Amino acid sequence: MRVAIYARVSTDDRGPDPENQLQDLRAWCAAAGHAVSREHIDYESGRKAADKRKPSGSSVVKYAR
Repeated sequence: MRVAIYARVSTDDRGPDPENQLQDLRAWCAAAGHAVSREHIDYESGRKAADKRKPSGSSVVKYAR
């Protein structure tokens, strides 16, 4: 199955590097037999994200349709 993966990093606290999240997601997908066809990363403040839709999250949904 082809899948898209999504990582998000809060710019307020300089949280985890998205590459760490993507590595874990890629490993899980490989173990499950899925092929990663797209990767999306959001760099956004949690406070700002509460006020609007996440751009990459929206593009993941559009891609899935």
